[in-house]
Amino acid sequence: MTSRKVFVSLVAMAVLVALVMVVKTPTPVMAHKDSVVNQTISLTLGDFYYQVEGQPKNAPITVTAGQLVRFLISNKSELTHEMHMGRKANPAEQKYDEPLNDMYDSVWLGPGQSAELWILIPDKPGEWELACFHEEHYNSGMHAPLIIQPKP
Repeated sequence: MTSRKVFVSLVAMAVLVALVMVVKTPTPVMAHKDSVVNQTISLTLGDFYYQVEGQPKNAPITVTAGQLVRFLISNKSELTHEMHMGRKANPAEQKYDEPLNDMYDSVWLGPGQSAELWILIPDKPGEWELACFHEEHYNSGMHAPLIIQPKP
């Protein structure tokens, strides 16, 4: 093989590797990135639980309507997990019958993966929920109350 062919092959391989890395790297979705974050919540996904830093497993998470909340989510489990937000859980269809936000569906994280999710909390005060509907995780206890307080 001539040195030109070797060079072209190496460049092609480098481009392919770069494309694979770009495709496999999650792109953070931060529609509100220039806004002021009102609250940051560090959330661990574990074996059938959600845990906010410093709180018990599946403890209620309190946010305020109209505020921008930044979730720092980390899957510490050996299993794939997701995070949906809503109420009227429907584990058979793996969804909420009343999602918190029509624009937001879920975050899926494999073992050891992390994500950052910025959510403008809608003006829907009351008790909602975070849940993982992957396989039988919801029925195994992987859900936690999400309490939305009214705007001040």
